Amino acid sequence: MNTFLSHRFKSLVYLTLKVALFLALYIGGIFYLVPFARRGIKASIFYDWLFPLLQWDNGRFLGRITSFLWCFLIYFSLERLFFRNKISQTVFFQSQHLAKTFFHGAALGGGLIVILIGLSLVTGSITITSITWNPAVLILYLAAMMLTAISEELALRGFAITHLRQGLGNHGAVLAVAIVFGLLHLPSLAYAGGALLAGFALGYAFLSYGVYYVIGWHFAWNWIETSFFSSKIVQYQLNNASLAGNRLESPDQFGFLTLPVIGAAALFYFCIFQRRKK
Repeated sequence: MNTFLSHRFKSLVYLTLKVALFLALYIGGIFYLVPFARRGIKASIFYDWLFPLLQWDNGRFLGRITSFLWCFLIYFSLERLFFRNKISQTVFFQSQHLAKTFFHGAALGGGLIVILIGLSLVTGSITITSITWNPAVLILYLAAMMLTAISEELALRGFAITHLRQGLGNHGAVLAVAIVFGLLHLPSLAYAGGALLAGFALGYAFLSYGVYYVIGWHFAWNWIETSFFSSKIVQYQLNNASLAGNRLESPDQFGFLTLPVIGAAALFYFCIFQRRKK
């Protein structure tokens, strides 16, 4: 019995270390690679042509491209190195009904952010002053948020939860990754709290519906949120930053109105997961 427990404990430690190494490489690589990419562009002969990459999406578009490419590199490399999985054996290629699953997730994620925007308007936290139609901005944000959704969901749900659940169980894996997701959004308490709850919602949604569902959810939320709060299309007055979030500083800053919306989503997906287990 003691030998069995000792072996199981060692397996859990090794598994946790593998996932921790992946997350450290993913997060640390982004912090180091984005400045490196910026310096590379500035030093290249194509600087004038590539300069818009440094300006788009409040200067974050280059970071989104870099993190996307870095995520794919280490995801498939470490799946092979640590778990002997071929590319075709990873969750990214094993999912079925990809388009249908993606759009179902997008419908839920998009619906939730629309509810949040409605709450912000009803409570007077923001007031719309004008609207400017700008399809180019919509397309830019569509590309940017797709890159972010794929890379973050593949890393945090597709890799971390997939493997941690083997040692920590479903609930333990969701909890661990949700905490990491929340910590990544500090120091704002509202932002970190919203991200923590989003980690629970996306974690249980992933276990129930797969990686393409949560990619769609994450993408739709971010795309509508950024398109609305960036002031590029909808110009608005921020009346209560605590409730709505300091959206003028960054369009993805959560306020306290976010917590009940995402909290309800987390409870919903938890109940769905429990029901599907039976």
